[in-house]
Amino acid sequence: MTTLGFMGLGTMAGAIINGLHSAAPTINCLGYDPNQSNTPVRIVSIDALCQQSDCLVLCMKPTDIPHALNSLPSNHPPLISVAAGVPLSHYPKTVPVCRVMPNLAVNIHAGVSALCFNATSDTAFQTLVTRIFDTLGLTVTLTDEDQMHSITALSGSGPAFFYRIIQAFATAGMQSGLSESTALSLVTHTALGAAKLIQNHDADSLSKLDTMINSVCSPGGTTAAGIQAFDTTNIANHLHTVIQAARHRSKELGEQP
Repeated sequence: MTTLGFMGLGTMAGAIINGLHSAAPTINCLGYDPNQSNTPVRIVSIDALCQQSDCLVLCMKPTDIPHALNSLPSNHPPLISVAAGVPLSHYPKTVPVCRVMPNLAVNIHAGVSALCFNATSDTAFQTLVTRIFDTLGLTVTLTDEDQMHSITALSGSGPAFFYRIIQAFATAGMQSGLSESTALSLVTHTALGAAKLIQNHDADSLSKLDTMINSVCSPGGTTAAGIQAFDTTNIANHLHTVIQAARHRSKELGEQP
């Protein structure tokens, strides 16, 4: 039985814990958060959390990381941090540390989690952390920590961006006469189906996506008209701006003392 001690029990911690409870019964979760009273885990003191946990999971705002680290006893267990933007250099070098950028879909085992380990991390720790997040969806291990900023923008923040895109599509459907529930259901299932088709085609390059787009387009048809409007209005450039804004903010968070 592996025990994870969560410091901070907000939305992301809850998503990870819920995902583990339903898919990894051999992983036990404890928690410490003075601001939370209704939690899915047993609440203990910081000292008890360190004594009873194999790893501590820091699930808090980046600005709260220094205080959290200062509150730990010197013999604390290895650390897993999901704080956006905070580099490995801000954590102790004497214990294994893994930065993780998950997203909220870990709650339903469909998440994306990027891992980056410090130099102190041994094979056993790396294997343990990878096994934990493999349970929750797709896991990617990085050797270049700077790539964390891009992954934070793409997959960490990505669900909110896709929610907004789906919201915009559904709104367009409503403006065309569909009910809100019908429009949202149609768009959600269309997005889900498109994602599954990409997976089924093993699309690993943008050129393959071009082929898939062309397979839907008939010359002079409705899809071709929509794709032309997509390109004319530079939607791709606007989405690039969204990703770069999130990436820039991640870098800013990492530069804060």
